Amino acid sequence: MIGAGVAIVIVILVLILLLFRKKPEKTSDAAVETQTETVEKTIQWGKVSAGVQEGLDYLDLLEAKDPGEAVKAISDLEKRRFRDKLMENPNSVWSAFDDSVIVGDSRVVGFWFWEFLPESRAVSEGGAMVADMPNFIDRIASMDPANVFLAFGLNDYGCGEWPDPEEYTKVFVDNVQIIKDRLPEAKIFVNSTFPAVGIGLSASPQYPYIGNYNTALKAMCEREGYVFIDNDQIAAENESLYDDDGLHFQKELYSIWAIHMLEEEMGL
Repeated sequence: MIGAGVAIVIVILVLILLLFRKKPEKTSDAAVETQTETVEKTIQWGKVSAGVQEGLDYLDLLEAKDPGEAVKAISDLEKRRFRDKLMENPNSVWSAFDDSVIVGDSRVVGFWFWEFLPESRAVSEGGAMVADMPNFIDRIASMDPANVFLAFGLNDYGCGEWPDPEEYTKVFVDNVQIIKDRLPEAKIFVNSTFPAVGIGLSASPQYPYIGNYNTALKAMCEREGYVFIDNDQIAAENESLYDDDGLHFQKELYSIWAIHMLEEEMGL
């Protein structure tokens, strides 16, 4: 009986609440519009939050690294974004060299051979050495470039005239001075010599020691105030883009090399 009485009381209370509950007022059009705007902003914030989440996760990752590793990680991220942006519009890679000249040997010839750059922006000849700078300087100076990228070594080492890397750097400095005398405001970038690979290693007794020359070139750049461009990583990552001779490059490697030079120009 007690259970039945309790049930009756509950039913009566529910009926009273239903009878006296305040009916909801009709929502005005302005209120609906405001609520809709709020929802849209919330959705948009959700999209933005999703967009920055990767960055937030990356910052969390950096907290676990020591300062040196964190700086490198940030630099790697900047380079990756820079590369992605350029690769979205390949033409922007080559237009970025409008105030620059690349000077070098047959490896540089590929820039104009594949029609990436005009010959006036890729001053080069097959078999050229840095000691040939007097033959190039008028063509370089005529472009009045802000940046001069140098890419020599293959023939310089192969000829056997400079078996000592330190002696070679002295010749290099003397020839860079020819450029500085004509273009005192130009910034000098020195590419490390891409290594020979595979069969190319046997093309000269000096080719297995290209790394020694690059070490000397890097030290030279630090002394003289030139910018050294280390190409070892992109060479290792893209060995499949070498020609069969193990010395020269296929077309696809040139945009990779160009972007790497631009990264150094941008200080990335």
